[in-house]
Amino acid sequence: MKEFLAKHFKGDAIIWVVFVALIVVSTLEMFSASSMLVYDRRFHGTAFKPILSHMIFLGGGFFIAYLIHMVQPKKIFFWGGAVGYVLSIIMLVGALVFGTSANGASRWIHVPGLGVNLQPSEFAKISVVLLLSSLLGYFHRKKGVDDGLKFYLLVLIPPALLIMVENLSTFILLVTVSALLFFVGGISLKKMLPVAGSIVGIGLVVVLLTFAESWIAPEKSGLKVEGVEQTSERTCVSFVTHRVGTWINRFKRHSGADLTPEERLEAKFDVTSDDKVQTGHSHIAIANGKWFGRGIGNSIERDFIPQSFSDFIFAVIVEECGVLSILLVILYLTLFYRACVIMNKSESYSNSFAVIGLSAMIVLQAFIHMSVVLGLIPVTGQPLPIISRGGTSILTTSCYFGIILALSRTVSEEKPVIEKVKPSSSKKAQPEEKEPKSADPGVVAELSV
Repeated sequence: MKEFLAKHFKGDAIIWVVFVALIVVSTLEMFSASSMLVYDRRFHGTAFKPILSHMIFLGGGFFIAYLIHMVQPKKIFFWGGAVGYVLSIIMLVGALVFGTSANGASRWIHVPGLGVNLQPSEFAKISVVLLLSSLLGYFHRKKGVDDGLKFYLLVLIPPALLIMVENLSTFILLVTVSALLFFVGGISLKKMLPVAGSIVGIGLVVVLLTFAESWIAPEKSGLKVEGVEQTSERTCVSFVTHRVGTWINRFKRHSGADLTPEERLEAKFDVTSDDKVQTGHSHIAIANGKWFGRGIGNSIERDFIPQSFSDFIFAVIVEECGVLSILLVILYLTLFYRACVIMNKSESYSNSFAVIGLSAMIVLQAFIHMSVVLGLIPVTGQPLPIISRGGTSILTTSCYFGIILALSRTVSEEKPVIEKVKPSSSKKAQPEEKEPKSADPGVVAELSV
């Protein structure tokens, strides 16, 4: 059995264990959390259809990860980075113009015939990380990492702005991981400060435009104006700013900025209003979990949390598993720790940056989801990677794991940097100096597939 696994499942063994463990947890918890979906007309009142649909995506994700982990890094950087970047830009534009809208945001592209909604931002995150990693590796070897800053920004800015229009939390996630790559890549803080200031400046401009439009054309503004009925028509400005009102309202609800101290205290125990039902019942679920939980499948609050199977599934996990749910946190942290180990062992700059970037994308998204459930930050709509229901999220996160495993597989195939030298009887042998990281896939122009 051990030989079979070693032959067919290459790469970091611990990351394989984390991946499989997350799939198992997802299967168990989704069987419990998806009980409300039985009443969805798509499943015709059949109890096993929601979990069967979810397991098909999990199985497909595992198969995709297995296939990708056998691909050579050069092909991954070319197809996932260069080609994937162009396709994701096209899909992001398509989602804004022709996409399927839900809760006021156009984030999905419906695939006719398959009945599947794809979320382009998920694919864009992969391509941006791979392309940035390729560029960072190239400038590390050829010139200087600071010299490539304008190219890094040319890669990051277009998809980031397209994502920001409809999905602020994904925009923040992408920018944060990119900043981490810049930091790990060695870009000087002197270069980074103007970039950070520019991002803050763009955000302030968008907010100011929103308030200006609410004064000039209140019926088309992203901010709701009292006594003015909103229309579905959008101006050029509101096309960019129509979600700002939602962001501000979420922050206000979370912080209670527009409430008196008495109203703020009362709002903590409000579980009936539409904007409090999910967060209120998720807190009740966490309180019900206590030390050892109610047991898997015995959640009560899952029937009162509308998005218990996606945006708030961690609340169901805590209610059913209690303190043992900390093991899920450990799984995600283990993934990031192993990514750091692989980064240090790899002889390729591009491989190192890609591994740390993709793992950070998974772990940060998981922590954002958990923070929302615990009430630490406003509601964002970020799913729990692999665990939550959502075909696009499961398949793209499986791609992350496949790429990480493929890059970790190359570590064991690389030659050691320092070779052992047998001591001579005449004089003591001197060890060779450690060489810099070897040539790697680098920039897309150098890739040959």
